[in-house]
Amino acid sequence: MAEHPFTDLIPADAAVAARSFGRRFRDAAAAAAAATLDEEPEQSELDEVAARPGADGLSALDHLALAADRLDAAQSAVCASLVDPGHRVKAELLDLEAAAGVSHSGRLEHELGRIERFGAELAEAVERGDAGHWVDERTTTAGDSTTTLAVLQATVAFVLDRLKAVEKVLREVRGRPS
Repeated sequence: MAEHPFTDLIPADAAVAARSFGRRFRDAAAAAAAATLDEEPEQSELDEVAARPGADGLSALDHLALAADRLDAAQSAVCASLVDPGHRVKAELLDLEAAAGVSHSGRLEHELGRIERFGAELAEAVERGDAGHWVDERTTTAGDSTTTLAVLQATVAFVLDRLKAVEKVLREVRGRPS
């Protein structure tokens, strides 16, 4: 498992980041759409561009869905592990690599909405969290030791990686027919 660069990220900063993800992904998608299409695009045109796979085989929609799914799972894990010392954290929440077998709605606006919603829910969970429990030891489903803070830090790193991937894929597929 790769080490992420956010080991000094504190919960309050992670909450700010989580709240910003919706805007940041929306801005990335809008910038790519403006550069890709000559006039004000129809939503179906945006969906089609976002569905085109990049060099890594994943589309912008795939990366958006991965980010939204991770935010949703992290919010559940944060809530559970802050109140239940015996909660076993899903090991994949500490994995910085993109998961295989992603599914999405096929609609850019839907996936962006999921990121906004789940990012806000994660931020709210973080803000409600008891500061004394962020570094309490928890066990992962793989039997490793972790903390709720480490899950939060890995989530921010993973979602930011997906944002970079969305930007990269949209640059790659710009102007390329479906």
